[in-house]
Amino acid sequence: MIDGYYKFPDDVQSVFSDTIKQYGFKIDRSELDAVTLVNNVVQVGFSINEDVLSMSIKIDSKFYNVTDIVMLIDNGYYLKWDAERKIACSGLPRERYYQTYLSWYYVLSDKFLLNTYKTGEIPLKDKNNKLNEENSDANEKYSLAWQEMQKLDLKHPIRQKYVFDDPSWLNDMLKLMEGDKR
Repeated sequence: MIDGYYKFPDDVQSVFSDTIKQYGFKIDRSELDAVTLVNNVVQVGFSINEDVLSMSIKIDSKFYNVTDIVMLIDNGYYLKWDAERKIACSGLPRERYYQTYLSWYYVLSDKFLLNTYKTGEIPLKDKNNKLNEENSDANEKYSLAWQEMQKLDLKHPIRQKYVFDDPSWLNDMLKLMEGDKR
């Protein structure tokens, strides 16, 4: 079964048309289940795997899941966004489901990533010293959680969440790691 749908590349271009124009993105890959936009600084990817739509950013050969970035910047905002997105997408036909999902990613993009598109800097790396320290801690936590998650059995629920791009894997892994320290 094909995870995507034939209008997926057009829908990505339509929903993100302002961003594409403003930040000089070009279509690098255009398939039924994957679209990649590139400019001279970053690569932005969209992919469909079952009922999950993922958006990622690639900078200097390193990939960042957009939802993971937002969770680290403002977890409260992310949780509200995710709950509202699920309600908005609930019960929609397949194409409308993904079009709606894309529009919710546009909200995250517009709120958190516009500077990234021109500078290639992930918002976690703020110039402000206090924020820089907090973001350094967040980056370290993410890195440790990712490394520990890789040690889990492939069938472990947290590893499955990661495999199927459920961003809650990060909070679950951090909780599991916290429990291991006791």
